Amino acid sequence: MSRKILFFLTLLAFTAQACMTTYEPRSSPRLVTVMEGGSPVLVKNGKRYSVALFGGELEDAVAPHARAMDHAAAFRMQTMAGFVIGVASSVPIGLGAGMYGNEVAQRHDGTLGLALLTGGIVTYLLGIGLIASAQPHMHDAINTYNDWVDSGMPADATLTE
Repeated sequence: MSRKILFFLTLLAFTAQACMTTYEPRSSPRLVTVMEGGSPVLVKNGKRYSVALFGGELEDAVAPHARAMDHAAAFRMQTMAGFVIGVASSVPIGLGAGMYGNEVAQRHDGTLGLALLTGGIVTYLLGIGLIASAQPHMHDAINTYNDWVDSGMPADATLTE
């Protein structure tokens, strides 16, 4: 086996270990975030709730607290909207780049292609902005729920606010 391959495999093994943890929080009604396989997982009373790409089980984890559930729903919706907008922006980016290249090759000014390309990039940045602005909602959902539990409200009580 060559040294380059051995080096790559060693580097890969160390990288894989960086995404794993063996920490197990003590059972508590509070939500605790741990990492599993490089992704955040919430733990409450020994039960695991996947946060996943679009919020996963975040709403279930913070139930029945209405305000925390609202934050969880906002996180899910903004993340999904940002993702869809980001993916959809690939169409005007691709069309605009192709059209601009074609227009320039035919000695035209390339305005239409450049406009599509610019619009696609702006749309992509809008999607990224939505995803980034969704992150605080996840933390607000967890913190709001934990504050509620810390105030003496049991985690299985129904919110009456």
